[in-house]
Amino acid sequence: MDRNEKKRKRRTVLVFPDEDGEEDLDFKIDEDDYRVMGQIVNANECKTVLEATKEMAETREVDGEHRVYKLRTPMNVDHLPECILKLDALEELVVGVNVGELPQWIGKINNLKVLELGRFGSGSRLKSLPNEIGNMINLQKLDLSYSCIASLPGSIGMMTNLKYLNLANTKQLKSLPNEIGNMVNLNKLNLHRSSISSLPNSIGQLKNLNELDLSHTQKLKSLPDEIGNIVNLNKLKLCASSISSLPNSIGQLKHLHDLDLSSTKELQSLPDDIGNMANLNKLDLYDSSISSLPNSIGQLQNLRDLDLSSTDELQSIPDDIGNVVNLNKLDLYDSSISSLPNSIGQLQNLRDLDLSYTRELKSLPDDIGNMANLNKLTLNGSTISSLPNSIGQLKNLNELNLSYTRELKSLLDEIGNMVNLNKLDLRCSSISSLPNSIGQLTNLNDLDLSDTRKLKSLPDDIGNMANLIHLTLHESTILSLPNSIGQLGKLRVVSLDGASILESTSPNQTLWNAVRQCRSLGCIGSEIKKEEMNFEWQKLHYCLIRNTARSRVVFGNNNDGELILPPALWPLILYKAKRAFRKYPLCRKHYHCGCRMEVTQSDAIFQLLVDRGAKDVFFHQN
Repeated sequence: MDRNEKKRKRRTVLVFPDEDGEEDLDFKIDEDDYRVMGQIVNANECKTVLEATKEMAETREVDGEHRVYKLRTPMNVDHLPECILKLDALEELVVGVNVGELPQWIGKINNLKVLELGRFGSGSRLKSLPNEIGNMINLQKLDLSYSCIASLPGSIGMMTNLKYLNLANTKQLKSLPNEIGNMVNLNKLNLHRSSISSLPNSIGQLKNLNELDLSHTQKLKSLPDEIGNIVNLNKLKLCASSISSLPNSIGQLKHLHDLDLSSTKELQSLPDDIGNMANLNKLDLYDSSISSLPNSIGQLQNLRDLDLSSTDELQSIPDDIGNVVNLNKLDLYDSSISSLPNSIGQLQNLRDLDLSYTRELKSLPDDIGNMANLNKLTLNGSTISSLPNSIGQLKNLNELNLSYTRELKSLLDEIGNMVNLNKLDLRCSSISSLPNSIGQLTNLNDLDLSDTRKLKSLPDDIGNMANLIHLTLHESTILSLPNSIGQLGKLRVVSLDGASILESTSPNQTLWNAVRQCRSLGCIGSEIKKEEMNFEWQKLHYCLIRNTARSRVVFGNNNDGELILPPALWPLILYKAKRAFRKYPLCRKHYHCGCRMEVTQSDAIFQLLVDRGAKDVFFHQN
């Protein structure tokens, strides 16, 4: 038996009592490590040794020994005691913000894998690193974020096993040493909000770098040509930087998946070589000053997400956009785009097209109907005045948003051909009538016509929308509902808050018909208080309550919904739900205002209250 084995056998595991005097099995520690912790605690005049050890150290079992593998120094500590070296199983060290410098012996902690010297939003006093830090050859993560570090020693290049270097929010750091290129295993370099003004040419030697974050680097004006040599780079973040141009070598980044150039106010164009980035999945140019896209954009065969929103200088898109055959999402929200190229119809895999608040866009090309897989088309707030006839060819469209389209006066009959449409939003539009073909939208679940001041009536064909669940008529000027609304068997909510139809002294006959015939209808969304209701309105509300109960509870096979809960079960329900009766009056709005909040009361109790005539509890309690 060798000396190390004998020493291991002599080690003792300490177990301390918890608050109840029992053994605290969640915290065990090697006796030798506990002595070292005692020296650390005494050196810094902290709490008792046990309290401080539990707060500062984390242990884990290794070969039957519970060794300290992670140590956090207290926030008020301004230096590191050398006895830390005796914790020979230490792998993670988190240093408090008041430590202004590191001792030279720090390089002797050979097993350390994680060293965090920043990471505190309040900022760290650390201003420099000793050259000996380069001796920590097993270090994998070095976090200097929020520190006052002004420079890095050249020896940092000796950390050949480092995978993550975090220099985010280092306001004093102006440059990186050339030796950084020797960190051959570096995967992630974070310089977010640093004061870096340039990158060394050796940056191109980081062959294993996957992510480079240069976002919000206000002093960084350009990238070196050598950036193109980082062949395994997956993600490059330059958002809100002061970058004014990209080097042509950017096209050599064959493995780049995500390029973030959002809010780059100095960047006005992209190099043609960007088309060589064969694996680019996402290109974000939101709020940039880009004024044009290169024709080579069409070579990005794997691009799936292109964000051109809030690009005030961009007025057109090249025809080559149609060649980006795998594009899933195109965002042109609040851009200055005035037209779409006909080639837009070639984007067979596009699923989401956002043209909202495109104030210069007056019309859509006919070819838009060729986008066979489009799921969502957003035009809210645009100045579009008409839709092309080909809109009906969008068989897979699920959501069409035409809200706040002040120039749009009517819809085409072809809209009825959009057989898979689930949601149609026309709120605050200038629409004055709906075509009869609207009834062909048999899969529509949600129709929003709120605040459509020019719409005076609904077509009878609306009764054919078999799957309509929610009809919103907030602030509308519609005075009556068509008789066919009673055919909407799945209708649950008709939101009429502020609608003209509620201004009458008694419910409109068509509204009564809807409530009586639509067995699922349980809400008209009105905020009328009980004391403001006359008898007719109260009866309508009671009818809505019964509908709600019928639609929520099914007992047996009674299709009419008359027998919901057998009377034999009522005593049992009453016995188990006394508290529910007291709570529910405060929750009246749960099923009658459209907020759809979860009810704490069981469906059976709800039905019981209805059948017993306890209708008073369902009105506003003020």
